Amino acid sequence: MLMSLYNITINKEQQKFIGVIFLSVFIFFIGFKYEVGSDWLAYKEVYLGVRHLKFEFIWEYLYTFFRELGINFYYMSAFLSTISILLMYKGTRKHTDYAVAVIGLFYLAMTPNFIWEAQRSFLAFSIFTLYFMTDSKKKFYTLTLLTTLIHSSLIFTIIIPFLKNQIKTITMVVTILVLIFIQISGESILKIALDIGKLLPLPGTMITRIYYYETKLIIPTITLGFLLKNIVFFILLLFKSKAEEKYKTIHIHLLYNMSFIYIVILYVFLPANEIIHRVFVFYLYGMCYLIILIVMMFRTNIEKVLIFSIFMFYFVLTFFSYSQKIPFQMGYLPYQNLLLIDLYGKEQIDKEDIIIEKWELDKAR
Repeated sequence: MLMSLYNITINKEQQKFIGVIFLSVFIFFIGFKYEVGSDWLAYKEVYLGVRHLKFEFIWEYLYTFFRELGINFYYMSAFLSTISILLMYKGTRKHTDYAVAVIGLFYLAMTPNFIWEAQRSFLAFSIFTLYFMTDSKKKFYTLTLLTTLIHSSLIFTIIIPFLKNQIKTITMVVTILVLIFIQISGESILKIALDIGKLLPLPGTMITRIYYYETKLIIPTITLGFLLKNIVFFILLLFKSKAEEKYKTIHIHLLYNMSFIYIVILYVFLPANEIIHRVFVFYLYGMCYLIILIVMMFRTNIEKVLIFSIFMFYFVLTFFSYSQKIPFQMGYLPYQNLLLIDLYGKEQIDKEDIIIEKWELDKAR
């Protein structure tokens, strides 16, 4: 985050230097992580042929390809994670000089689980950053279709080409107020949607997923973090007119609309924690991007750092809160690094039994 703060205060000539430092740190700690998180064991089973993916066959073919070449699972994972990081940086840098700040904020906002361990969705997301602002619907949907074969969560981005026109501020505010009223009344929009889905002539696999997710629904509660996300969005709305005036040459409407959809998703999918992270990741990225653009509207570096720190403080609190939970501590601690293990002979800790125990705890919840 210090690099993110530095990124918003330097000129364009210095951007490449901070970018190289940022990528080096990111690749070392995240690209070469070793048995960090809880998904790595499932991916290892796919690599070994013990587990199979139903739809995302490109990913399974990738694993088969590396396995046939005799490449170690951990080095294959390091390679794919590094590619994902580079693509995410390239995609973000393609649209802004402040890629380090955008990615740094997004990393905190997502909490570590997405970038640290979700290999498939991370690679799919990184590819998404390369093309999501394209004006060609044909290009967008072609690349989305192909990327969906890496991770099916891309299906949730199909509305993005229709989000480039302005949605009036009053429309956004009224919509959120209606969602708040529905939430207070005790109704669940997601439950209603799932009930409708069961009546539609959908493919068997989708029906199966509907019934599965229905069993995972929880009683929604409005948390402090949830309320703060709404406050962040309403702060962004205060700058909407000035931002639309300043950033005429980029898709500022798209970023505001993605931020709005992010908040709507929070309300709709509030009863389903398991679904929500798969859905909102793309739209949260748009909000983080928008936050940096708003920060850069201020003239002095002191103002930029102060405003950015206010936003960052919330996301740091979210990150810290998540890090105190047992699932985080089981999956992420202690941190292990592949390079330190292989190059310096650092003794690794076998975490397979710990991850299996975590899976059992997740099922019991």
